Amino acid sequence: MPPAVPSLVANKSKHTFFIVLVFALALGLRVWRLDLPILESYNNIARQSITAQVARNFYEDGFHFFRPELDENGSDNRLFNAEFPIHTFLIGVGYKLSGGVHIWVARAVSVFFSMLALFFTYLFCRKFFSWQATVSAVLFLAVSPLVLSLSRSVQPESFMLGTTLGALYFFYRYCETDKKTYLFFSGCFLFLVIGAKIHNLYLLLPLAYLAWQKEGLAGMAKDPKAYLYVALACLPLLWYVYGWQMAQRYDLIQKPFNYAARGPAESFLHLFLSLHYWKYLAKTFFVHLLTPLGAVFFMFGFFKKPSRFQDRFLFVWFFSEAFALLVLWRVIIEHPYYQIPFALIGAFFIARGVDVIRERALFSKFLKNRPLMLCAVALEIVSVLYFYRGLYSIPPRRLSIMEAGQAMQNLAPKKSFIIASHETNASQLYYCDRKGWVFDVTTESDTQLIDRLELYRKKGAEYFVASSLEDWKRVPEFGTYLRKKYSVVEENPRYILVDLRTKNLI
Repeated sequence: MPPAVPSLVANKSKHTFFIVLVFALALGLRVWRLDLPILESYNNIARQSITAQVARNFYEDGFHFFRPELDENGSDNRLFNAEFPIHTFLIGVGYKLSGGVHIWVARAVSVFFSMLALFFTYLFCRKFFSWQATVSAVLFLAVSPLVLSLSRSVQPESFMLGTTLGALYFFYRYCETDKKTYLFFSGCFLFLVIGAKIHNLYLLLPLAYLAWQKEGLAGMAKDPKAYLYVALACLPLLWYVYGWQMAQRYDLIQKPFNYAARGPAESFLHLFLSLHYWKYLAKTFFVHLLTPLGAVFFMFGFFKKPSRFQDRFLFVWFFSEAFALLVLWRVIIEHPYYQIPFALIGAFFIARGVDVIRERALFSKFLKNRPLMLCAVALEIVSVLYFYRGLYSIPPRRLSIMEAGQAMQNLAPKKSFIIASHETNASQLYYCDRKGWVFDVTTESDTQLIDRLELYRKKGAEYFVASSLEDWKRVPEFGTYLRKKYSVVEENPRYILVDLRTKNLI
C-alpha cells in the first residue's frame, strides 16, 4: 500500500476540523435557550401558535393522525386542513416521550431537521465543489439569520428543508449508482416534503432533470420504478383532497383553499407591482437570508455560465422553485418565511461562487489585504448579530400573553370555552390552554365586534381575555359595552379578564 501523501492528509484533516467546527457552531446557535416561549421577535407567533395547538391536541386528545385539530372555532369543527400533519404529529410524539408539553421538545424537532439539512448539504456539495466551497455552503446555512430563526421555530419550514435535501441527495446518488435503496429513500423524503407543503411538487422538475440525464425521456417512460416513485411521492395529495372536501363541508377557521377569503385580487396585484414591496423582498433575500458576504458569493455563482451537468441542475432547481412561488404568490405574499426554500439552492450557488472566486487573482489580493478583509468580515458579523439580537428573547409587550394565559387557566375550568384576543393571531388562545375563539379587534367596527361577541357567547363562550389593549383605542364603544354588560374579573394595563356567564344590570 503506498504511503499517504502528506499534503492530502493535511488537507483532509483541515477539512474535517473546519466542518466539525461549523456543525458545532450551528448546533450551539440552535439549542441556545431552546425552552424560550414561542413569542420571540423574528418568528411568526401566529404560525407557531397554530403548529403548537395541533401538536398539543395530538398529545392531549389522542393521536388521531387524520384529525389534526386547532383550539380555535370553539364547539364547531376545529380541523386544521392545511399541510399533512407529519411535523405536528412528531412533536406530539415528542411530548409523549418527554412526559408533557414542553416547548423545548417542539423546537428540538425543528433543530433536528435543520441539522439534517446541513448534513445533506455537506454530502451533496462534496459531489459538486471543492472542500472549501462545501464548508462555505454549510457555514452559510449555519449562520444565516432567517435559516437560524426558522431552525428553532415551531413551524414546518425546518422539517421541509431537511426532507427536501434528502429527496434530492438520495435521487442523485441513485442516478450515480443505480441502487434501488437510494431511490426508495428519495421517494420517502419526497413524500414527506410534499406533505409538508403542497407547492413542493416543484421538486419533481429538478428530479425529472436528473432522471432525464441518467436515462433519457424514452428510458424514463419505460421504467416502472419511475411510476412507483411518483406514486409514492404524490400520496400526500390525497390529504389535500380530503382537506378541500372538509373545507366545503364545514365552516373551518383556517381557509387555505379559499382565495376569496384573502381579499380582492386587485389589491394583491397592486402590491405585486409596488416598488416598496420588492425592496422588502430583496432586503429579506440578500440580508436576512443570504447575508452580505453570502450575497456576494451567490452573485458570482449565479451569474457564472453553467459548463457542467451539475451546474445546469442547479439552475433547473432554482427556476423551478421560483416558478412555483410565483404561481402561488397570492398565497405566500404575507410572510417572508416562504423564501426559506431558496436557502438550500442559495447554499449551492454560494459554494459555486466560492470556487469561481478562488480561481481569480483578485481573490488572492483580497486575502492579502488584511484591512479590507477584516472590514468585510466585520460587516458580515454585525449584520448577523443585528438580527440575532431579538432571536433569543421575548419583547416585554408580549409577556402579557403568558400572564393573561396563566390568569385564565386559574380562572376557567379546563373544558370551558373562551374568547381570546391578542392582535390578529391565536397566541393568546394557545397560552390560555383552552378551546374557544380568536377575537381580532383591528378589522371590524364596534357594532360588528359586539355582534360577534354575542354570537360566540351563544355558542358557549364563558370567559373573555385580551392582552393587547392598545388595539381597543379604535373601538371604545366595544370596550365600554363589554365592561358594563359583563363582570370584569381582573383588569390592568397588560390584560383584561371578563366573566361572560352573567350579565350586569345596566
